[in-house]
Amino acid sequence: MTICSPYLLRPLRTLRQACRDVSALHPELIPPGFDVYASAEHCVAYDYTLAIKIKGRPSKPWRWEIYTAGKSKPVRQSEFFETMSEATRTGKVVLAEIRTLRA
Repeated sequence: MTICSPYLLRPLRTLRQACRDVSALHPELIPPGFDVYASAEHCVAYDYTLAIKIKGRPSKPWRWEIYTAGKSKPVRQSEFFETMSEATRTGKVVLAEIRTLRA
C-alpha cells in the first residue's frame, strides 16, 4: 500500500509551509522536542539550484544563474557564454563552491 501525502503534491510550496501544515494537522507525526521550524530553516539555507538560460545576443547568448529555494532573484549570475556547455560547466563549478562555503 502506497501512501501519498497531499502536502507533497501541491506545487510551489516552501518547506516552511509544508512543515507548518504537517505539524498543525498531524501533531502525532512530530517527535517530542523536535523544532520543525529550526530544522526547516537549516535545510533551506543550503538548497541551491543552477539554471542555464539563453538571454543574451546571438554571439554569446548563454548564462548561468544560481537560485536559492523560494527566491525569484538569482543569488549569483554569470557573464555570457558562446555555448550552453560552457555555461553549464562553469555554473556547476561555482555551485559546488557556494555549497562548500555555506556548509
